[in-house]
Amino acid sequence: MNQRPRICFLTGSAADWGGASRVLYTTLRSIDLSRIDPLILLSGTGPIQNEFGAKGIRCRIWGPLTEPTDKIIYLRALFRSLYMLRSERIAAMHVNHRFWRPAEVLAALLLRIPVLVHFHVVNSQEGSFMRYCRAAICVSRYVANHSLPAALKKEVIYNPVDSVRFAPKADKRVQWGFAPHHVVIAFIGQIRDIKGVQDFIAMARRLPQTHVRFLIAGECRDPTIYPGSFSIEDLRKMIGGDARIRFIGTVIYILDIGHVADEREGVNGFLIDAQDIEQLTAKVNQLIGDPELRRRLGEGGCQLVENDFKLRPIRDFENLLLDYVSSD
Repeated sequence: MNQRPRICFLTGSAADWGGASRVLYTTLRSIDLSRIDPLILLSGTGPIQNEFGAKGIRCRIWGPLTEPTDKIIYLRALFRSLYMLRSERIAAMHVNHRFWRPAEVLAALLLRIPVLVHFHVVNSQEGSFMRYCRAAICVSRYVANHSLPAALKKEVIYNPVDSVRFAPKADKRVQWGFAPHHVVIAFIGQIRDIKGVQDFIAMARRLPQTHVRFLIAGECRDPTIYPGSFSIEDLRKMIGGDARIRFIGTVIYILDIGHVADEREGVNGFLIDAQDIEQLTAKVNQLIGDPELRRRLGEGGCQLVENDFKLRPIRDFENLLLDYVSSD
């Protein structure tokens, strides 16, 4: 085996956006290049190319994965993939999203190259090439226990956190119209039902405090094109004219919101059952009335990240990749 095996990463993205891409790029930023030689296959040009190039990590513009919709195109993609994997001497392939039957994965399977898929959410696909992967890397025990295929080996590695990204860049409280005495509760995510923005708004409208502000950041999409999404008009109807609830749309530097919100690291303190608005309202109400509790939970969350979610998941990720390369 090569002392520094070359691992091929199929990203499905060319920029540092979206949860799955952010997790992979956070990992690759700190990966030990003395142990692994990464080759990143990007779906298109993007800002990540220059960043990784400066670190000595190679990127290739590959395009989207080729699914079997057209036989000629699929065969061409298969031979292209076979040539790339052989010429690059790829020792293992990591696929950072769910897939069906892409030619790139078939080429790796034909060459007996270990393929690992990364499940960032519960996977319900059964009849695909996933059953032939060596293992699925799962971001939580819940994802591992509930994902298909049932026979596929599941390995749990938690998402790493780049703590440098959370250093204050700017204080947006004044720019967004918040006074010093305001307590700000924030929602960050896609504006769609699966993210629970409707529950956040319902919770906000149940709380009567006039010194509290509720901040919503994310992208509204056309629900006729993206099922489960909410349009801006949908959002306005849910907000119902409550001036304390503010939608600011897409934010380029999303972590600015973390420095505005008063309850940003509290997720280490409370777990709320999905769609339980009563419980959500009660816990947020408790946090609003207890600044010391907010501070204590925030410090506990930061300490947990430093201890368990900074470098440990990256080392675990490296060790897992090398285990599958060495066992081949």
